[in-house]
Amino acid sequence: MEKEIQKIEKVNNYYLKKIESWKNQYKPLKYSIFKDRYGKVDYTCLNELDTSSSYVAVDSAFKREQYLHADLYYVSAVAVSDRYLDDSMGCIEIETTGMAEEDEERAVRLLEGLAFSNEILLASEKERSYRYIFLDGSLHTFLIKLNSAFTLAFKGSSPSRLRRKLQELYKDVTKSFSYMLEYTPLVAIPKAFRSKGDEASRFIEEKMGEKVNTYLFLDSILDNGEYVWFEGFKKSLNI
Repeated sequence: MEKEIQKIEKVNNYYLKKIESWKNQYKPLKYSIFKDRYGKVDYTCLNELDTSSSYVAVDSAFKREQYLHADLYYVSAVAVSDRYLDDSMGCIEIETTGMAEEDEERAVRLLEGLAFSNEILLASEKERSYRYIFLDGSLHTFLIKLNSAFTLAFKGSSPSRLRRKLQELYKDVTKSFSYMLEYTPLVAIPKAFRSKGDEASRFIEEKMGEKVNTYLFLDSILDNGEYVWFEGFKKSLNI
């Protein structure tokens, strides 16, 4: 576990240095770099005291570590909110569940269901405080993955700890998901198809003279409310 933590810290430090470098070198030049591709959201039409226009985005992840005697499972759900009116970096909340048990064939399928379950429950907790709830993936994906995991969880007469955990969450997850689908301004974001040579990546890499993560780079140099626009984005949205 210590080695994994060291690897994470090494990667984290690398990207922190990159981000700081991009901010110093490219942030002052963003207007001239992007020109007509650059835009800024106009918030003047909104009531400055109205925080209901804020949003929260929720995502989840899981990891399975295999050992000789057992498997260790990690499941996380993360909520990131952005209330632009206070000009903050946003609020990050993390919930993590970990458990160890014997190996089983369909552990990944169950873990995936547990990750999606935690994501739904975390989103449900936040829905009263925000105007929009963003989910990473299509609603079809949530329905398919949850149905698959719960169906498997209730099979067999002597369920594992992982299956029992899903059984415990079943009622709360299905109730919360059904409620949000009917009453909450829920926005599902399907995975986008991105080719290796997409227009945004080519443009930025030509300007910088190196290959970079497009989204991390833009996040580093753009302020709240700023964006850049490319024709490829229009095509993917059928505009």
